Amino acid sequence: MELSILLRVFIHRYKVGHDAEIQCARAWKVNINNLPLVDWENLRKEYRSKKGFKRFRITKAIYRQWATMSREKSWNRSSSAFCPLCKTHHETITHVFQCNHNLMKLNRMKAIANFKSSLIKYKTSPILVNHLHRIVQQHCGGFNVSDLDPNSVLASNEHLKLISYVLQEQKNKIGIENMMFGILSKKFCDCQRMYFKTNNFGRNYTIERWGR
Repeated sequence: MELSILLRVFIHRYKVGHDAEIQCARAWKVNINNLPLVDWENLRKEYRSKKGFKRFRITKAIYRQWATMSREKSWNRSSSAFCPLCKTHHETITHVFQCNHNLMKLNRMKAIANFKSSLIKYKTSPILVNHLHRIVQQHCGGFNVSDLDPNSVLASNEHLKLISYVLQEQKNKIGIENMMFGILSKKFCDCQRMYFKTNNFGRNYTIERWGR
């Protein structure tokens, strides 16, 4: 029942008071009052653009139903909850992003590089590319990346100030792990829209395409 309720969020327009709010807040570990900050429009478009197994994978990811060893053990499908690679930590979703086994590190490095390449391909603001790349590195590899200070020199420029604000909002109100699953603040598009307005990249580069 809960899964079918959650799916309706992506099929119909999200609004405050939707019957899926409680399920989403619980699955994403987000304060229910912060759900309106999520970019529901682009999330729904991306979900609806996928068919068959691709849509199924997105559903599993968004609803935190990856078949990790911890989940398999809780479903009595495995006798162990430990990661089959490093064999030292329980394999949770967070551990999948942070496992120190060499194979996992290599795969994460490739995924992070592809992520950065995609951002650059769609003409993402270089400053936004830099900070998103650093945040993903920090979350996935334990890199020592300092937090952005909203009251720093970034405030001297409206674009930089907005980027600083949205990253703080994502971290403190929506969550970095949720960002890894595409649960993003609506203000990311505002940052990119401001960048597009000051740079003429042609009609192939629109905020609608970038948002997806």
